Amino acid sequence: MQINTSFATAAFGNYAARPKSAAATETDPAAPETSPGRKLDFTSMTRKELLDWVNGEIKGGRMTVADSTPFVGMTIKISAYTKQSVDIETDTTRYDFTDIAAKGVEGAHWFGNEKLAEALEWAIGAMRRAQGGKAGIDIST
Repeated sequence: MQINTSFATAAFGNYAARPKSAAATETDPAAPETSPGRKLDFTSMTRKELLDWVNGEIKGGRMTVADSTPFVGMTIKISAYTKQSVDIETDTTRYDFTDIAAKGVEGAHWFGNEKLAEALEWAIGAMRRAQGGKAGIDIST
């Protein structure tokens, strides 16, 4: 099996290490909600919920558009059968985005793409901060 890394390189290759903006370094003590009465849980979230959270962070000034880059790839889904994108509005599949990002960090290191690894590590920290948890990541095995 051959892994195609061109998408990840195209999407994240020029991504600079984060945080660089003041908005990205602030920690918001109140965990935002995905919908009324529902707290954030990046370990069980739909792609639409993740996209809505990212857009809310950008609109609220807590994240820049550049900071949101590592999340973009996590909101894309291509059907293995049709080779077409799966509609984000109707996809109810729940994902563990912290695990997806952590595996992405491992893959980025394996492929030697340190900028992608840094971007995904920043995304993991942003998710943990949004949930009120620790921002560090331990990917050692």
